[in-house]
Amino acid sequence: MRPSDQGDKIVAMAGILSYSVHVPRYRLSAETVAGAWGRTGRGGTKAVANFDEDSLTMAHAAATPIATGSEGEFVFASTTSPFAEKSSAAFIAQALNLPGSCRTRDAAGSLRCASRELVAALKTNESVLLTAADLRLAPPGAPEETGLGDAAAAIAIGSDDAAIARLVAVHSVSREFTDQWRLSGDRYVKTDDPRFAATEGYARTMTEAIRDCMRSAGLESNQIHRAAVFSPDPKSRAGALSRLGFDPRAVMVADPAGHMGLTGAAHPLLLLAALLESAKPGELLLWAAYGDGADVAIFEATDRLSDYRSPARLDAALAAGKPLTGYAKYLAFRGLIAGVSDNETVFASHIQRHRDEEGLYRLLARVCQECKRVDTLRQPTCPKCGNTEKFSEQALSNRGKVFTFTREHYYPSPDETTGMCVVDLDGGGRLTVQLTDAAGEIAIGADVELTLRRLHKGGGMINYFWKCRPRA
Repeated sequence: MRPSDQGDKIVAMAGILSYSVHVPRYRLSAETVAGAWGRTGRGGTKAVANFDEDSLTMAHAAATPIATGSEGEFVFASTTSPFAEKSSAAFIAQALNLPGSCRTRDAAGSLRCASRELVAALKTNESVLLTAADLRLAPPGAPEETGLGDAAAAIAIGSDDAAIARLVAVHSVSREFTDQWRLSGDRYVKTDDPRFAATEGYARTMTEAIRDCMRSAGLESNQIHRAAVFSPDPKSRAGALSRLGFDPRAVMVADPAGHMGLTGAAHPLLLLAALLESAKPGELLLWAAYGDGADVAIFEATDRLSDYRSPARLDAALAAGKPLTGYAKYLAFRGLIAGVSDNETVFASHIQRHRDEEGLYRLLARVCQECKRVDTLRQPTCPKCGNTEKFSEQALSNRGKVFTFTREHYYPSPDETTGMCVVDLDGGGRLTVQLTDAAGEIAIGADVELTLRRLHKGGGMINYFWKCRPRA
C-alpha cells in the first residue's frame, strides 16, 4: 500500500522503526481520591509520577531504550516542560549521550504538540527520535482530578525499509476550540462544558479529519483492521468511528486511559504503542489525535512487526503499577500541601555542573589504559596503578547490581526513607546514588537500573542526577 497522490503530499516514505513507553510506578485509584473527599468513586486509576519525576525525566526514561546515537533529530514534546526558557530537548539529548550534531527541538502549546511532530517527521525520510511526556494537574477535588495521568512515550521514525509500520496516508486539520486550556502561569488545567465540547468540538473535528484521510488513501472503513483514536471518553470515540461506517467493537483498540488516565501530549504516542502491540503484519492501522484540530495517519504493519518486541512495552508498564498509599502522599508529591519539598537553599554551581557534565549526565567514565580500571570519578591519576597519561573514555552501562546500601532516615523525602546504594555497573564502574521507586524492595546483589531524576533545587535551577530503581 502506497500513499495516494490526493490529500497531504508525502515527499518521501517513512515509518515507525521502534517505540517505548514510561508509565510511573505508582497508581492512584478513583476510590482513594473520592474517599478523601467523602464521595463515591467512579472507578479507574491514574498513573502518578514520583516526587522526583517530571516531564523531562519521564521523557528521558521513555527514550532511553530506543536511542541509538545515530538520530538526525531529537524532539521533546510537552505542555508541562520544567523550563519556560531553556531547552529541555537539549538537556535530554545530553543525558542520552546523543552526538552534538543531533538537532534538538522543543514542542509545546497544545495537546497535539507530539502528534504534530510525528506527522511532520513521517513526511520526511529522516531519522527522528520523538519523545513526549506530560504531568498535568487538576484542582484538588475537581471531577477531572482522577482523569489526568502522568506518562511518557518515545517513537523512532525513519526509512520505511526498516519500519515495523509503514506510512500509507496522513492528514491534519487545525480548528480552534476551547475545551481544555491553561493560561501562562496557571497551575491547573481548566475545562468547559464537557458535553458541548464532545459534540461541537471533538465529534465534528475528528469525523472530518478521519474521513478526509481515508479519502486521500482511497480506503473504505471495512479495509481498516484496527483503530486507535484519542478521545476524552469512550462514547465519543465510538460515536466518531460509527458515523464513518466502522464497527467500533471490531476495530477499536482499548484506550489505556482507564488504567493510567489521560496523559496529555504523550497520550497519542501511547495510543500508537497500544495499536502496534495489537497489530499483525499486513494490517492497515488507523491512528488519530485531537486538540485544537486533529492529526490522522494510516499505517500498514510490515513483516518486521512479527519479530519486533519493544524494550519497554505499554502492556508491561501498565501491569507493573503499584498502589499509591493515600491521597495525602499524592498531594505531597505534587507540592500541593505543606511538607517535605525541594530545598531552595541548596548550593549549586552551574559552572561546576558544566565542567562535570560528561560524568554527571553523559555517564562517561575514564578507563586506565595501563590496568583497565574504569573510574567514574574521572580522576587525573589512576588510583590503582598511578598512571597519569594513558586514558580513554567509556560510556557506562545504565544497569548493574547493588554492592551495598544504607537507609538515610535524616534525609528528607515525601515518599519513603531515602536509600543510598553503591551500584556496580555492568561492564565496569561504580556509582553511589539514591534509590527510588523501590517501596522498601532492595537487597545486596539486587538488579537495578539508572534513571534520571530531580535531585533538588539550588541556584534557581532544578538539579538532576542519576538514581537507581529496581529492574523489572
